[in-house]
Amino acid sequence: MGYLRDELKKTVFRTSEENPLPLLPLSEVIRLKKEGKLPERFAWYVDDMALYLDLFNKERENGN
Repeated sequence: MGYLRDELKKTVFRTSEENPLPLLPLSEVIRLKKEGKLPERFAWYVDDMALYLDLFNKERENGN
């Protein structure tokens, strides 16, 4: 699912307190993207490892 790649920029914070962006679980990011309600800037975390691995493997299969 390459559509997430544009929105997901790699910025690492040591703690959630350092992060000025809204922190969303990956499953919520996907839901909000489908609804067209994804914030312009946000941070995300993996709340469902199976979902994350599925997305990661699809990206690799597509050559992204």
